[in-house]
Amino acid sequence: MNHDLDLNDQRELSRLLRELSTVEPSAERLADGGHPGPYHVPEPLDGPGYEIETRTEAGMHTVVGIAADTPPSEEERVLLRSVVRALLDLAGHDAGTVHTRVVLTPRGPQITSCRVARTP
Repeated sequence: MNHDLDLNDQRELSRLLRELSTVEPSAERLADGGHPGPYHVPEPLDGPGYEIETRTEAGMHTVVGIAADTPPSEEERVLLRSVVRALLDLAGHDAGTVHTRVVLTPRGPQITSCRVARTP
């Protein structure tokens, strides 16, 4: 089975990952009696930000790097890996490299961006 994504597939997956990363905050607003949209509301995010690189083969996501100004604690590493893997599972991502930015806010982790790396 060929797992190489063409450029259009990469763009579609990147779009889907960005949309999925905004669903949880919208669902939270709706559950609290608020309006469900828009999906993305620009707001300052307080907390440390992390860049997580994952590589996926046959649907198995491996975190290969977590970059930040301040290294995360082991508890934060577990949380970051879990959040990113859940997003990739939800999106149905089954192969390739993805870069995800997560901010650990007092309200919980917030995914601020997610993009599929282009293959050479």
